[in-house]
Amino acid sequence: MKQIILALFLFITHFSYANTLFSSVSKKFEKDKFAYKQFQQLGIAHCLDMKNEKKENFKQEYIFLYNSLSPLARMIKEESFDITFSKLESSNPSLFKQNCTLAYTSKTIRKKYNKLIYNKNSYFNENDEILFSKEELEQNMIDYLKKGKINKCRFLDCE
Repeated sequence: MKQIILALFLFITHFSYANTLFSSVSKKFEKDKFAYKQFQQLGIAHCLDMKNEKKENFKQEYIFLYNSLSPLARMIKEESFDITFSKLESSNPSLFKQNCTLAYTSKTIRKKYNKLIYNKNSYFNENDEILFSKEELEQNMIDYLKKGKINKCRFLDCE
């Protein structure tokens, strides 16, 4: 009986920590002007792809941000951005076909950004196709909360 109670306690403690970590990251993203600018840049690239009927700009921009250790790209799935931008662009096609930059600097974009960053399903998790463990995903969040960026020394020899 004691083992069951202990296991339940550990599960609840870990679950609570994960939710607190996610909540803290979401709140920091909401205030992070640089992350929001990256969101807008990804949106503009997605919009340009829609106009040109290609998928090159958005994918390349996402890969660049991911490889640059951008917290936004390291934590939120490419697919989540793609779905968010596709829904946004289909809601007002004339605006997005007219001027991508103007469309992605409007005030309604901030609401979509907030919706994305507060949706736990937007984030990578240990069951996704990426090669990160749950601990590495949590470490990305911890790095972002402490330093505002992903610690490159976890991936490179910085000595």
